[in-house]
Amino acid sequence: MPDTPKPPLPARTFDDWPRIDVDTSRGTPFHRIDNIAERAAAAWVTGPDGPYKRPGMTMHEIVSGALREGLLHLAELGLIDIDTDRLDAPSGYPMRRSDCRPTAPDPAPEHLDAGANAENCPACKGTNPPYPFLCPGPTKDTTHG
Repeated sequence: MPDTPKPPLPARTFDDWPRIDVDTSRGTPFHRIDNIAERAAAAWVTGPDGPYKRPGMTMHEIVSGALREGLLHLAELGLIDIDTDRLDAPSGYPMRRSDCRPTAPDPAPEHLDAGANAENCPACKGTNPPYPFLCPGPTKDTTHG
């Protein structure tokens, strides 16, 4: 992700630190390393140090352990480098950010199979299709007329 600029460093712990755009779509470098880290974290969860073998762990312990394993795996593979200059530069880092990343819009609802009850179809909901209230199915033109 060399084309992604780094955000400005915060001057103090509680200063705002704006988020930057990162392409997280399928196949991007971010998506690929996210997948590797997720697999390492999931393996930790089900491994001997994780909650499946050590019941009674708190949610904090589980999240911390899984996150640590994912980051450790990426660092061991050389896929992430820790920028110690940036790490040491500010007096602190904000732990909570005031500007949350916007969530992706929900995908458009899809029609059920043709002939299904329109009342049960997510795409027909609220469209008031004509009697007999059947879903038209997933077609090119899914408007109700």
